Amino acid sequence: MAGEIPLATSIATLLLTALSMAAVLAGLRLQRRIQPEVFRGLLRKLLCLMAAALTLQVALHLARS
Repeated sequence: MAGEIPLATSIATLLLTALSMAAVLAGLRLQRRIQPEVFRGLLRKLLCLMAAALTLQVALHLARS
């Protein structure tokens, strides 16, 4: 029915939310313990990795279509 969310989607959303919260807390702790330049470098590399993963995902999706 319209407006219903499948159970699998709900579980996946909860798991991703918990993972995101844990990542934010880990980032905050890490940020306090290392130099700002090092943290910025790590963050930049992580964001580039995420962008590459999303680009690959789109490319694979378009290749299958």
